[in-house]
Amino acid sequence: MHAANYGVYGVRKMHHVMRRADWQAGRNQVGRLMWARALAGVRRTPPTTRKDQALATPRDLMQWHSRVSAGLSTLPTSRPRPLGGLSGLIHHSDHGSNYLSVQYTDRVIELATLQWVSWWSTQRLHSELSYRTPVEIETEFNQTTKTL
Repeated sequence: MHAANYGVYGVRKMHHVMRRADWQAGRNQVGRLMWARALAGVRRTPPTTRKDQALATPRDLMQWHSRVSAGLSTLPTSRPRPLGGLSGLIHHSDHGSNYLSVQYTDRVIELATLQWVSWWSTQRLHSELSYRTPVEIETEFNQTTKTL
């Protein structure tokens, strides 16, 4: 249930999600279950990404770092060739630089955004709406106005 809601719900909203799914659990019990499974809601301040110093940095076979440093205008239009063939080639993000395939990145973002917007509108519980979804409120409103 936690993962189905993008892992953003804390104890309070997870308690309401579980009640809606006919689980008989108190709020404190939900908190203990979440704590036992290391689940938590999203914090308002984003964490900073830090490189794991124990991991070795992969060799840059495509020389992406030097190409990005020189600027995008210096990139060749043809596909770059790896140094020494494809053996040992590792795709990595160069520790923070954006992936250079703009079309691929745009498509991934578009799909993720559509999925998130669907969840936001149809499944997300809103505390100001008495822990109901926006779709439920809209349906209730439409039914009320039809009877008037």
